[in-house]
Amino acid sequence: MRECAVPEWLSGRGSQSGMSHPTFASSARVTAAVAGEIAAIAQLPEPARRDLLAAVATGMRLLAMDPTPLTPADVDRIRAGVRALAAAGLSLAEFIRCQEMCASRAVAIRCRDADLTRPDAFVKTLHRAGRHWRDLSPELLGLFLDESAVRSGVPAAAQVARALLDGSLTPNLAAACGLPQPVDGYLVAALPGVPEVVGPLAERGRRDLLWHHDRGELVLLTPVTGAAAGVDAARSRISDALRALLPMVGVPAVGVFRPQRQVADAVRESRRLRPFAVAADLAEVLHAPEDLAVDRGVARLPEVAAGLRAVLTPLGAGTELRRTLRTLYRVDLHRARAAELLGVHRQTLTYRLNRIRELTGVDPLSVRGVAVLAAALAAEAEDSRP
Repeated sequence: MRECAVPEWLSGRGSQSGMSHPTFASSARVTAAVAGEIAAIAQLPEPARRDLLAAVATGMRLLAMDPTPLTPADVDRIRAGVRALAAAGLSLAEFIRCQEMCASRAVAIRCRDADLTRPDAFVKTLHRAGRHWRDLSPELLGLFLDESAVRSGVPAAAQVARALLDGSLTPNLAAACGLPQPVDGYLVAALPGVPEVVGPLAERGRRDLLWHHDRGELVLLTPVTGAAAGVDAARSRISDALRALLPMVGVPAVGVFRPQRQVADAVRESRRLRPFAVAADLAEVLHAPEDLAVDRGVARLPEVAAGLRAVLTPLGAGTELRRTLRTLYRVDLHRARAAELLGVHRQTLTYRLNRIRELTGVDPLSVRGVAVLAAALAAEAEDSRP
């Protein structure tokens, strides 16, 4: 790997970090290194800051390590540095890189001060440093999220969602925002959204419901733990959020479950499937991909779709009988509920069903009738799919 040029203050040759002062104890050296480097980062112009982060990438093998335990005063100074970074407008991804860089630099200082020449002593030091880093990192990430949210107006849930979507969500960051770890994956729903959704979502204040709003699209993401039961709980969280946002969002939506590394694929799949749910005139706000299996299958088989549409041709151009069928199937053949939704008497519903059987030759209440007519409705819906 080509060696990147590192600024003088980062290499320890300059005086900004104060690391060369002979009276510093190890903990003080570490504190000065971390606090000094954070302060210097915050003062760098944007191009130089990007160059620094690129240079730091060459030391990634050490980025998970941290120094010896810090005193409360040390931690307070580091917290002040974190607030300074938030005030400087660093993104969450930039902050994570800077945080890791400070940990790496601190380990190097510790190893140098201890004059570690034996491999076993070196490994022991790194192990201990890693443990302290894992303890401190979530707290600092949480502090940055909260401080950045206050200063930028972008809630923590939205910042973490962005990290999840771009693949930079780390276990420490997940712990900092209260997400369960480990997770089986995430349930994702993508749908149109207006800027006005940001306020209501921020007010919900749930760390287990992440969201991202950009260019007229709203993406809701929530962790799934525990196989089928976890997916059901995740669907409930997203469904509750969508109901609270009505009528600001264009429901229905389709919830797609994927492992964390495939979240971006889940967004694309949810976006692709949503028009099927809209065209099918489904009542619920959130659907699973399997709810649309017939619709998707019909769309892929034009010849079959044409034959199915022909089954409904005798019903004429009106929508009354078609709406009756669609409503009846939506409520799983519950006649009383269907009549209520249609606003008609049950006898009127019975008359319409008999009329459908006479015109099409298919009994809408038989097993075959449900299969054929439901697929025929899906074929007609495909014609009007946006």
